[in-house]
Amino acid sequence: TATQDVVITINGTNDKPVITSAAQSGTVTETADVLPSGPDTDPANATGTISFSDVDLSDNPSAAHDGGTVSDSTLANSYSLTGDQVTALKDAFSLDNPALDNFSQTTGTGSTGWTYDVANADIDFLGAGDSVELTYVVTVSDGNGGTATQDVVITINGTNDKPVITSAAQS
Repeated sequence: TATQDVVITINGTNDKPVITSAAQSGTVTETADVLPSGPDTDPANATGTISFSDVDLSDNPSAAHDGGTVSDSTLANSYSLTGDQVTALKDAFSLDNPALDNFSQTTGTGSTGWTYDVANADIDFLGAGDSVELTYVVTVSDGNGGTATQDVVITINGTNDKPVITSAAQS
């Protein structure tokens, strides 16, 4: 009898991560002014979680977002957002775990939370019926060229702030 070794080489390919969480959105409503009795309180944060899976267990994934865009706005009296207002609104979004250090090399799953935390002073210009919608594209990268994206849509609603008389008493 004769024997011969047979060598089989199995080469892996890069599989892209897959987003497993539902559509992501949040709403923030401006708090009404309490002046002159005290400072405005900041509105509650909008939060959520983007989950993903990646069958390539040796990947080293990370997450990032695109900085956001104003995707819609409804503003009274033909008002347009200023550049500074747009910047303040866009800067209020963050990812809680962009390093995705919770990625399991056993199950191939991971996640990152996101938070939209805007100061009331940055949205005080909005009136009742005004709204601004922002869209952030969050990208999960597997570190080997594979990516998956998830949109996060934030809606900011204004409230009516009473006028405040700033002059001294007149006689």
